[in-house]
Amino acid sequence: MLCQECKKEQTCKSLCKQAEKYVNQDYVPQREHLPEEPITYSAPFPNLATKSTEENIISMFFKGGIKQAEVAKSLNVSHQYVSKIVKKHRQIIRENLQKRVASYHR
Repeated sequence: MLCQECKKEQTCKSLCKQAEKYVNQDYVPQREHLPEEPITYSAPFPNLATKSTEENIISMFFKGGIKQAEVAKSLNVSHQYVSKIVKKHRQIIRENLQKRVASYHR
């Protein structure tokens, strides 16, 4: 039974067990989405100062698995710039993969 059908709808202050079960039916615990190994932010990037900003973005995003927004914040650049660099390098990766696949089919 849903709240619209309940006699106590006008006075209730919390969900009954049936309504709570209905509301939570699609709940997925966040634990299921955690990577198997925790990401360490300092270890993969010991020499950030000696790399170019673009190299840092690529290293942090592709190798470290850090979100674009977090990369932008930690490198003090705009999210748009990070997105542009990631898009550029995804295209480069895609082209290289296509070349490799084509070379196998010869």
